[in-house]
Amino acid sequence: MTSRKPAEWGSIAIRQVETAVVSVWYAVVVTVALAIVGVSGSVFSSEIGSAFPFVRGPYAGISGPATFFWVALVLTGLLFGLRQWATDRERRAAMAGLQKLIRTTPSPDFLAQAAYNFQSAEKAYSAVMSHAAPPPIDVLDTLKLVIRSFAVLAWKYDGSPSKVTYAANLMVYRSLDELAVPLTQLRKSSMLDDLWAEEQLAGVLRLVGPQLAVRLKGGESEADESLRPLTFGIPHEPVYTRKTDDEKRYRVLPGAPLAFTQRKPDMYANVPDLIEWCKRYSVISPEVLDKIEGYFADADGPKVGSFISIPVGYDESGPIAVINVHRESENLLRESDSAAELFVPAVVGLGIMVWRLLDKLDPKELLFDW
Repeated sequence: MTSRKPAEWGSIAIRQVETAVVSVWYAVVVTVALAIVGVSGSVFSSEIGSAFPFVRGPYAGISGPATFFWVALVLTGLLFGLRQWATDRERRAAMAGLQKLIRTTPSPDFLAQAAYNFQSAEKAYSAVMSHAAPPPIDVLDTLKLVIRSFAVLAWKYDGSPSKVTYAANLMVYRSLDELAVPLTQLRKSSMLDDLWAEEQLAGVLRLVGPQLAVRLKGGESEADESLRPLTFGIPHEPVYTRKTDDEKRYRVLPGAPLAFTQRKPDMYANVPDLIEWCKRYSVISPEVLDKIEGYFADADGPKVGSFISIPVGYDESGPIAVINVHRESENLLRESDSAAELFVPAVVGLGIMVWRLLDKLDPKELLFDW
């Protein structure tokens, strides 16, 4: 069982108290307590009036009825105050949630744009898929159109900023026996960790060449020539649990590798959050961490301030590729996981198209070894 820190236990206790004091039964208890105080004040009015604090000493003794009244009054006040405290916390949380919802809600034309992009991509997709063996160039052109749609929708979600660059690209998984080049050659220009021997790797995620990478600014798109060859290792066992504290540690990097192995999107509102995740949850070597920081700091490389990685294509063994969507500044999709939850369902259909189109291509058509 995972051990909890004192702060975590404190948070759990506060949540349990809040749940209890805002319940209907707690309201019944407070109401009954108020009634008891009112009745006792009426019945023992003379005793209360002739005791502390209304009458100064010397006293003949402690008045039982008066003491009962004052103790019941104080306790009732505390019970009522506790409920008011919990109610105020709920109200503040609700207001914060509303403000977050307003901040992260997509632009008004996002859904209309999502429908338009899907229809445009679906038209080209259907034309290609109507052929048993479509020309590779047609498949690649359609793939690029679909990948562009991811960048366009992220741009639209954020309100179509005119001076911010968005981009989308594709990473494809290959097992080691499918690689056309030796693993030692890939290590020279990759994020592969030297800690993992070849027998520990199931395969790699590799960035497809610039012909399927799109950069978008002000609604105008072009090939993303800023990309560099990039390879991530995918070990047979991407997650393990430390015996010292029962906490999970990851042998994969955040972003595309984590999205691929966890089979769900992975999003980062800024690069420092990604670096902190690496330090906190991963077991990569310092050399690889330096590579990551250098990749994002490279003035000639892709400008990535925030991004989301979305796995696509599920069969019995899991995803076959990952779509990366990023922008050059922070706060893609308005800096919220809930925003990602709104964005990802809108692009599910596009992800299925990517999956099916990849099935129509020979791996060599992707210029996989650029």
